[in-house]
Amino acid sequence: MSNRNLFALGPHVFRVIGLNGQALETTSEASWAEFQRFGMVDGAHFTGMMRDTHVIQGVLFPDAIGGLQDYEAIRATQRQGKAVQLVSMGSALVGTARGLVTIERVSELREYGGRKVSFDIELRGYDIKDVFAEAKGNGFDVQALQHILKLRKEDEDARKELDAIVELYASALGMFL
Repeated sequence: MSNRNLFALGPHVFRVIGLNGQALETTSEASWAEFQRFGMVDGAHFTGMMRDTHVIQGVLFPDAIGGLQDYEAIRATQRQGKAVQLVSMGSALVGTARGLVTIERVSELREYGGRKVSFDIELRGYDIKDVFAEAKGNGFDVQALQHILKLRKEDEDARKELDAIVELYASALGMFL
């Protein structure tokens, strides 16, 4: 029996042996605003797509082949509150990137016959544009938020050095920052 990869959820790899993902179900949903029309059938207007929902159904055999530590590691990733990459593997061992997802729900383990344990992991599609649109709707300056995120990615020492040089040049030009 091979130990080929079935899915990857960020750093967590679902395999035939160990942490086993039995199925990946993806659901997409459109959003429609309904409105009444006088003397006619009600109408609907397409307002966009909702975030995709993915459900990984998995099974563990903790006494025979392990996987319990991997399950707990997924719960730890969920508690970090960060989006992770979802990749599914095809029959030709070619991965398909499903995009960034957030881990919305990790079910409790359900025991069957004392040996087999099943679980579900519910994921939602994640798009940074949605986050910025929500922030803008709440009165935040999106350009400032993007600038802060850019600064967080930079090396702190390199950023401090650049800030010092910019300040030096600005003062030489008579500008005060």
